[in-house]
Amino acid sequence: MGIFGDHFRKKARAKEAEAKKIGRIQQEKKTELQMRVRHSERIRVESILALPEARGNPELAAQLAYESGCSVSEAQGYLAKFGKPEDQVQADRDAIVSLIAARRRR
Repeated sequence: MGIFGDHFRKKARAKEAEAKKIGRIQQEKKTELQMRVRHSERIRVESILALPEARGNPELAAQLAYESGCSVSEAQGYLAKFGKPEDQVQADRDAIVSLIAARRRR
């Protein structure tokens, strides 16, 4: 093939090496992106579980953290709205006691 054949083979090898390098760079970027996504997801979960509102209803907080894609602020809103189960039970007890007391006064 001579000089021209060597030239084209070198160019082909150089293009192949460049393509491999680009492939490695793309894979590194993909891996880095996956790591960032996992990190941000861990932070989201930890933030939801650390909310003051989560202390009263840890089951709901865990469900929102692990099984939903909601943001920390959305989870905080849900936890605030749907409240603490023990507070609700106590509120129901207080309401029942006050109803009974009101009936006795009649």
